[in-house]
Amino acid sequence: MVLGAITPDQAAQQAMPKNTVRNTPGFTQAVYDGIVNAAQTGVFNDYNGQAKSCLGLPSGSGAQMLQLASTGSGLALQGAVTTGLVAAGAATFGITIAIAGITALFSTIFSHHAAAVAKENRILCASGPAANNYLQIIDQAVQTGKATPAQAVQALQSLLSDYKSTVSPILKDSSSACNAACVELKELTAVVAYKSSLYQDMANAPAPAAAQVTSSGPSSAPAVSSGSVMVLPTSASAAAASSPSWLPIAAVAVIGLLLMRAF
Repeated sequence: MVLGAITPDQAAQQAMPKNTVRNTPGFTQAVYDGIVNAAQTGVFNDYNGQAKSCLGLPSGSGAQMLQLASTGSGLALQGAVTTGLVAAGAATFGITIAIAGITALFSTIFSHHAAAVAKENRILCASGPAANNYLQIIDQAVQTGKATPAQAVQALQSLLSDYKSTVSPILKDSSSACNAACVELKELTAVVAYKSSLYQDMANAPAPAAAQVTSSGPSSAPAVSSGSVMVLPTSASAAAASSPSWLPIAAVAVIGLLLMRAF
């Protein structure tokens, strides 16, 4: 935790204030704890993924997670699935999907995951995996230097907005009802809040200070490190200048000998 980053619990309270916790489906303490855990881990629970309507697919036919890749012309998403599925929309399986940046990618990733399930279950079964896939892509983009922390914050806000629009047809979110899509939205809200605060800290962090160098003159000898200060050795001429001079003593001795001969 650095600078102004919030805690996972503070992020959870943005999605579900503690005063709303009660013994009602979608508002229980277990739901709140799950929201905190989602913010902490950066991955929210895919409640719909285990629904009966999402199961029964041929073994190994689920859409693989897309990954960010660099191409000669910019960035792209790459992914492939096993045979037996029909390609759909922009997320054509086995083909690189060219993208301009990491913002506003949710619909493309959603299409990739939704094509692995029956059409009538696309929202129910694909929204969770698609959102988690997008979160991974954002992290990957920052870690590999393909996106700045500020761009990551923009992408997170885009994800949250597009996710809410996508699940709105099946969303039940009121003071008396909060279904699985509603709980997932709360968890994603907390994840976005927490990650955004961390990325904002990265964007605001000062650049590391340069090491201080102290020099006592030119030298061909190697530098010696002393803690955070680099100390260069003194030159031979500087060392000679600092040693005591014998010229005055020799002059006095010569004058003394001359005086002795005079007498």
